[in-house]
Amino acid sequence: MAEIRRGLHDGRYVPGQKLTEADLTRKYGVGRGSIREALRKLESEGLVMTSLHRGARIRIFSRDGARDVLEVDENLACLAARLAAERLGQTKDADTLRNVLGEMAEQLKRGESYETARLRYSFLSEVASLSNNQELQHLMPRSHVSVLRAQFRNVFDLGFAKEDLEHLKLLVDAILARDPERAEQAMRRYSRRFGIAIQQSPDTYFAE
Repeated sequence: MAEIRRGLHDGRYVPGQKLTEADLTRKYGVGRGSIREALRKLESEGLVMTSLHRGARIRIFSRDGARDVLEVDENLACLAARLAAERLGQTKDADTLRNVLGEMAEQLKRGESYETARLRYSFLSEVASLSNNQELQHLMPRSHVSVLRAQFRNVFDLGFAKEDLEHLKLLVDAILARDPERAEQAMRRYSRRFGIAIQQSPDTYFAE
């Protein structure tokens, strides 16, 4: 359900918020069967968690849970960056990377947080595609970092997003130069600054 994803990035939904079938049915004008199917899909993506007694809620990470996600995502992303630099041109060129960064810059100028987040996701998916590794292409979209970013949306202001863009430009330069070491280092710096900001956040941002 795209509206829940967008609402999470825009602040209309918040981590830990309860999602009831009745409320969603009234809000979106669809049947309960469609709502149940949408919630199951969001649960499979890691955006929603359900339990027998508490129902469906927007996922919220504990500090340890956030750390676990960040550790896995960093290593997957770094491997994708290294392989993309090594294998550039085996399947397609990297023009799409520059195009996505250009679109991100435009959305940042407009202050569009959701579109910026969507394009960041598209950029990293494209890096995985350039790695020419089917397992990475399968695993990286299943990472919960996009959900984690939404949980900490108030931590990352426009300035942080602009710095993100600069780091991603350095990553693109390294991939186009076919420099695996530099590509991996650029991705690691990009990933770690995000992780450090999250781990330095106060306990109020995390689930107990």
